[in-house]
Amino acid sequence: MVIRKGFNSSSDPTYCEATKSSGGTPAEIAEACGTQYFDTEVGANKELEEEKGTNYSFGLVWEAMDDLTVTADWYKVKLTDLVVTPDLGRIIADPSRYAGTQVIRKGDGTIDKVIYGPVNQAGENVEGIDLSVRYQFPETSFGLFSTEFATTYLIRLFSNSELLNYPWWI
Repeated sequence: MVIRKGFNSSSDPTYCEATKSSGGTPAEIAEACGTQYFDTEVGANKELEEEKGTNYSFGLVWEAMDDLTVTADWYKVKLTDLVVTPDLGRIIADPSRYAGTQVIRKGDGTIDKVIYGPVNQAGENVEGIDLSVRYQFPETSFGLFSTEFATTYLIRLFSNSELLNYPWWI
């Protein structure tokens, strides 16, 4: 297993709140609520599961003329247990939410080390339509030329059970 060691920084809401609630001075609170520096270890996560997905699609191709082609494709894709590397700030704020992560603290409450890696956390459902029109110009002494217009219309896009603002043309 490869472990990448490094040095990183982030805010630490746990240490910030602890300093505030213990009656720290304004200077101590400012330091505690500012950027904290610590060691990191990023590596594999033995608790990862395989990503899963289901895909449905249906398409049509129409050759209106020898040189003109129109296509339309409908698709629906559902992905679960996607592997992502969570944001360091989110890990520090709630390490129990991310399997295999650890936030190790020094005696004074500051972060000594954060150990983390990829987790199965993301999911996505997308449904849309792809449309294209392609025209091939007659051959010239310079060669063959064609032009194509293609677009996608997103009917629905859910990411981590959050409905984003769709439908939308891309």
